[in-house]
Amino acid sequence: MLAYPVTETLVSILRRLVKQGHSPGAPDSDHLHHVVHRGWALRLGAHMASPEAGNALTSAIVWPLPCLTLVAVQIGTLQTGQTMLLLLLGVAIYTLYYRITLATGRTPSDQSKQP
Repeated sequence: MLAYPVTETLVSILRRLVKQGHSPGAPDSDHLHHVVHRGWALRLGAHMASPEAGNALTSAIVWPLPCLTLVAVQIGTLQTGQTMLLLLLGVAIYTLYYRITLATGRTPSDQSKQP
């Protein structure tokens, strides 16, 4: 059940460590839900002629990730090996989701590099 929040936390820490001069505990706007909001939800809301729907659309797009682990837990009893495979699958899905989303929406750090 913790695949999404643990992955989000670890990715955030690693992302900040890679950036020069950023503390791992410093806030930023590069979390998955921020990137999804900028990359997909705002565009979809504008396309629907309802820009204020961006926050609700962000939730609808991001919630499947934590729900996947909840469904897997509800399906049955998992052995340790199955749990580890499920965790790795959750990390892989998160990474794929994040990379696809970054390809559609630029992060604030990318925008600040433009002249």
